[in-house]
Amino acid sequence: MMGKAHMGVGVAAALALLRPTTPVACAAVVMGASLGSVVCDVDVRPNERAKDAFRWRMVALVLACAMLAYDYLHVGPVCAYLKGHVAREVASGIVGMIATTVLAALTSHRTFSHSLVALAFWGESMKLLCEPLAVPFVVGIASHVLLDLTNKKGIRLFWPLRNDFSLGLWKADGLANDLFALVGMVASVVLLAFFATGRHGL
Repeated sequence: MMGKAHMGVGVAAALALLRPTTPVACAAVVMGASLGSVVCDVDVRPNERAKDAFRWRMVALVLACAMLAYDYLHVGPVCAYLKGHVAREVASGIVGMIATTVLAALTSHRTFSHSLVALAFWGESMKLLCEPLAVPFVVGIASHVLLDLTNKKGIRLFWPLRNDFSLGLWKADGLANDLFALVGMVASVVLLAFFATGRHGL
């Protein structure tokens, strides 16, 4: 799948699973899930087809910054966590995030970055860096891996083992990608509207 499908499905999945009950909790879920849903494609090499991955990483970053600003202005859980925790814990999270992301960027596409090992490293690093973002971040990564598992090209789910896994249902950039993107984005907006306005009885 391409970036728009990953982000749409990742954010929708995190909202549906975590069911945040306030606008600032919604902002934290959107922030974590949007970043997690695109981080796996840090290993995409620069070329014409990589423009989609780059574009949606930038969208995730801008969205995360906007949600962080909202969190700060409304005294939300992310900024409260960062203010209240020791620098060593946050620094360890930053080092873990950088190390995992660099390793992912240096390996071939759909190998380490799409593995359970990477998910565990990224998840634990985010927990140290900012615990309120950790679960939505992991949900975003998991949704990315699950979506790519349906593609014709396999992923190295159990890296460093060399076996590729694929359900082989469709191509990453075909009609299924557009449908997942549309459904994911519509579901994200609808769920966000329900949860941010206090209607959690879905």
